[in-house]
Amino acid sequence: MLCNRNILTRRLQIIKQVTKEVQYTKLYAMLMISVMIVGIFSLSPVIASLFNNVIIKSSGTIVSISPLHVEGRYIKDIFNNTVLLRGVWLAEYADSCVGAWGGDFYNWNEANVRADMKNLRDVWHVNVINTFIWGNWWINDLAVTLGGSPTSHHYRFAIKEAIRIAQDYGLYFQIRLWAPDTSEGRVEQPYAPYSNKWSQQDFINFWVSVATELKDYPNVIFTLYDEPTMDITLWFNMATQAINAIRATGAQQLIVIHFGYCGSCMWMEQWVKEGRPLHNIVFSNHIYRVHGTFEFNASAPTDIDYIRNFLARKCSSQIYDGAAYLYITETYNIPIWVSAIGAYGGVIDDAEYTYFKNTLAVLNEWQLGYVAYQWFRSDLPWFIGYHQPNRVGQALIDAITAV
Repeated sequence: MLCNRNILTRRLQIIKQVTKEVQYTKLYAMLMISVMIVGIFSLSPVIASLFNNVIIKSSGTIVSISPLHVEGRYIKDIFNNTVLLRGVWLAEYADSCVGAWGGDFYNWNEANVRADMKNLRDVWHVNVINTFIWGNWWINDLAVTLGGSPTSHHYRFAIKEAIRIAQDYGLYFQIRLWAPDTSEGRVEQPYAPYSNKWSQQDFINFWVSVATELKDYPNVIFTLYDEPTMDITLWFNMATQAINAIRATGAQQLIVIHFGYCGSCMWMEQWVKEGRPLHNIVFSNHIYRVHGTFEFNASAPTDIDYIRNFLARKCSSQIYDGAAYLYITETYNIPIWVSAIGAYGGVIDDAEYTYFKNTLAVLNEWQLGYVAYQWFRSDLPWFIGYHQPNRVGQALIDAITAV
């Protein structure tokens, strides 16, 4: 088996080299199909292992995007390449059931979707899009905006189509539960007693529904909930049940677990020590200087040495004097993803801009992925630009292209 795996790995490496310059052409697709056919007849157990039983649903164009898996502290593709998930946030699936592509909150228009994704690929050089979703919009498959106006298409259609089309542009697509029900609004945890609309079983049922419908898309990433707080044991138990339920559907995609807001990574140590699930699990944290990532100090130093040292070290038992990013990855060999990082008013605030740029440089040094908040919404102090980047957005692009 090991010999077969080595043979297949070498074949894939050779084909990857040959097709490096033609990855979006028919030749690339034919070569990929050839590899899979060879694997089916001679190395089918290995192929099955590498693809994790994911069936690729494409839009009909010639494209290939690799399923992802976790190997130690790294996220990798089927060629064993390390993949740094670096991208932007689009929260519009929390504002409109059609996602507001191209600025249209009411109508689904594939041309708008493709134009935005092409811009993200060609101008911003990202490989992942993050978005929030509402639980009741998904469960009831609604066709509305947050303001109550009707949309041309339903929620599941617009989400699945966006995920499918994203493959054509080499984009992974993270969906993250924002809250259970629009009538209740944002709550801290997705189950009773923190939600009056959902029980614990409702939370599990939601993720079973999502995973069942999306398990065949190799580029989708599941994030269980955005920034849950309060009772960590209650949340860990609920997250563990949800993960097991997702896996029971056959979905092998990355599942992202998050706790807290934008502070220390030390909660990840507890997850590992308690023997919680680790198969294709990614650990998420957020970084916002103005909201206290660095010593709870909105005016923390912005020089790169301070940022590097603070993010690296384990915090003291009673003092928040380190965020433990490097400590956790080196001690427990697990992947950390900065799934949101923002510069509050960084377009005019020089300190926020400098912190943002230097923090991205440190994350590059450590090979940690990051997603900037937020693309598209010019009315937010976190705005990084839409089609054209502002200086914060340009700092993101510069960081991505520097690696």
